[in-house]
Amino acid sequence: MTKGGKRVAVKGESKDRISGLPRNVIDRILELLQVHDAARTSILTRMWRYNWASLPNLVLNHRFNRSFKKESHYNFKEVVDDILLLHIGDIVKFVLDTRGARMPSHAVIDKWMLYVTRNGVKDLTLRISHNDTYTLPSSVFNCSTLTKLKLFKCVFKPPNPFLGFRSLITLQLEGTTFVPATSYCVIKAPLLVNLSLDLCRGTQYLNIVSPGLESLYVRDSHSYLVLDSL
Repeated sequence: MTKGGKRVAVKGESKDRISGLPRNVIDRILELLQVHDAARTSILTRMWRYNWASLPNLVLNHRFNRSFKKESHYNFKEVVDDILLLHIGDIVKFVLDTRGARMPSHAVIDKWMLYVTRNGVKDLTLRISHNDTYTLPSSVFNCSTLTKLKLFKCVFKPPNPFLGFRSLITLQLEGTTFVPATSYCVIKAPLLVNLSLDLCRGTQYLNIVSPGLESLYVRDSHSYLVLDSL
């Protein structure tokens, strides 16, 4: 800065300091942003153009939905389609909240579930609108990488046969209805530690096989529950 208050160029001042940050720092900055805000960082520098697209955690929650609803041409399906289309690499965490969104059909959600389960998802949260229910597709039941599964307002109907969730550690279900493929809805989860059932129906058909269960929460489930520790 000169005495006259005018800014003068300093050697090295025009250097892109943001892109010089370590990649783990950049990733952490992007993780703290909403997905749409992270995407907007692509205009900062050439190096940042696709950094957001490789984020392992995609949180498309109610806040995400509300932030876009202010835009006149907002289409929830198209936005989610674009995010998944441009994504690069594994998706470790995926949160989808359809409350307040206009969904053309459940087939759209089926397609998204197929995509994330094929891309290594470990932490999956699915929250459906209050006036709707969604039948979980076979792609979720067949996902061997899942360690945490949270479902809200879903229909839990496993395929037959169903081998169970071999890697699942946490299972949280709210407003979920169990529909057995045969006489019982058997869930084999050898690593399951935390189980929460809140306002669930059809638990009389549920048989959970988990030798290492440590935490169990059940609220307003009107039928009995079978737990097998063998």
